[in-house]
Amino acid sequence: MSDHYYDLVIQKELRNLLVCYGVERVNRNWTELVIDLEEQIKSFRKREEAVEVPTLPKPTLPKPVPAPPVSPVVEPVVEPVAVPVAVEATDKKTAHKNAILKKRAELNEKKIEGRTLLTEINLKKWIAEGLTYWKIAELTGVWDAEVSALAKNYGLQSEISKTIAFKKK
Repeated sequence: MSDHYYDLVIQKELRNLLVCYGVERVNRNWTELVIDLEEQIKSFRKREEAVEVPTLPKPTLPKPVPAPPVSPVVEPVVEPVAVPVAVEATDKKTAHKNAILKKRAELNEKKIEGRTLLTEINLKKWIAEGLTYWKIAELTGVWDAEVSALAKNYGLQSEISKTIAFKKK
């Protein structure tokens, strides 16, 4: 794909050259430039072919050493380990994503677009019931960022997002 402005500049410059020097002179000089370029490419290729690439000797690998004898295995005592918070958060995010995708598939089978469920009336009702954008997303099969954006467009805000916004101030 070429730049339209660039094409116009080239056309203008070509017209100026043709007016100033004539078609024959511009054609002759252009032909000479192309021939010079071809010669440069040929000489570059000859230099590339003339350069020999040295071959490296094949490396020799050390002989394998036998492993020391293995002592009998003692069963370690496994103590319960607390699951890190980051792992729990990842599991929650994965479960949330899967719930949205599952609901989206259910609605697609019924030929319903999840966004059509996000009317101003429904959003007001769900927010009044205390549902989070996260939960509304799982109910409608629409990402929670889209739920948040639509609620903002309608001038709505959930109690949780109000609390978070208040804490940030």
